[in-house]
Amino acid sequence: MKFLLLSNNQPLSVWTALKWICLLLVVFLTVELQAQLTIQGKIKHEESGIDFASVSVYRKGKRLRTTPAKPNGDYKLKLAYGQQFVLQFNRPNMVPIKVMVLTEVPYGTTNIEPVVVNMTMFDHYEGMDISFLDDPVTIIKYVGTEETQFGADTDMMREKLERLQRAIEDMKQQEAKSLAALEEEKKEAVSEPVAEDTVAEEVVVPDPGIERQPDPSTPKTITTDTRTENTEIARKVAMENKRKQADSNRDVKTVYENQLLEMSAEAARGDKTAQQEKGEMERQADLERFKRDQLLRSERDRMVEETIQREAEIEKNRLTKQEWVNDIVEIAAEEQRMRSVQKQQESDTIDAERFILPQQKHYKTQTFISKTETTELIFPGRVVTYRKETYNMLFFDINYYYRDGVEIDASEYQQELSQYSESYEE
Repeated sequence: MKFLLLSNNQPLSVWTALKWICLLLVVFLTVELQAQLTIQGKIKHEESGIDFASVSVYRKGKRLRTTPAKPNGDYKLKLAYGQQFVLQFNRPNMVPIKVMVLTEVPYGTTNIEPVVVNMTMFDHYEGMDISFLDDPVTIIKYVGTEETQFGADTDMMREKLERLQRAIEDMKQQEAKSLAALEEEKKEAVSEPVAEDTVAEEVVVPDPGIERQPDPSTPKTITTDTRTENTEIARKVAMENKRKQADSNRDVKTVYENQLLEMSAEAARGDKTAQQEKGEMERQADLERFKRDQLLRSERDRMVEETIQREAEIEKNRLTKQEWVNDIVEIAAEEQRMRSVQKQQESDTIDAERFILPQQKHYKTQTFISKTETTELIFPGRVVTYRKETYNMLFFDINYYYRDGVEIDASEYQQELSQYSESYEE
């Protein structure tokens, strides 16, 4: 098994390999951190920051992550260069707004400053058509002008935001009309005008116990029988008038009582309707609060779950890297152990061979400018070849020494030959 080797086939030490690995990791992380564009800003509502807001990052229609904003609406995230992302700004009970960000920059561009994207959120009304916001409201891309490095399509954004504001105003007007009509119905139900009572004409009934005074214009020649007859007629007329008056008063009282009963019943119905409407409004408000709480709770649970998954992924990557480093360390230790065993075996072989006088063979060849001396030491089971090459450079000689084809220095050459051959001379 081979580990990392140098150009001369010499293995690296464990610590040298670890230093190279750490250096490569630092360079990789540095390049990875530098190759990101910073997006930051504030999520607002009516010129002030809001809580429970978040920014979701999409690429190719797939959500990569969701970054929660701070309680004051501030957020910050990083995007890789050379990509196309869609940022969706979210907040419960508000209209989600999308923005496209193109992170492509010209090659060699440096010192790119963070891109500031402040987003104003709008209230969401039930039944409001926001299908035109399925697409991004603007596109942010590199423009490279003197004023700014990244810019947005303001015309596109202005058109869609104005359309959104008109839709919100229409919903507000419809809501105001509905509330006004409801209030008017309540007023009519509670304060309906009462019909005027029929006032019976007052009838003067003469007292039968009082004798009528004779009319001065009546002739005094009336007899006693005529006077008695007139008195009886007057008494009957008075009784009839009294009966009619009683009947009339009784009818008026009955009508009045009926009207009072109808008014009471109408008022009771109005109160009941008002109470029902009030109860319905309270129930709707409670239901809306429950839905909002459920939405907030689900959003929080989702954010917590994403955070837990992200932390689990980080921990998994960390464990994987640790296992990888442990494997490298084990491999390096095994290589070191094998080299130690091999070195020990070679040392034992050399020590054993010191007590054996090998057979020797000598060869000499000579050319016009060089001379080669070859010595072979024949041990049991192996042959070691030493070679000395001398080059004549007119005024001086240059010597090269080799053992089994590998260059060695002169002292090592002389020492190894001298211990096996007492007759060897340089």
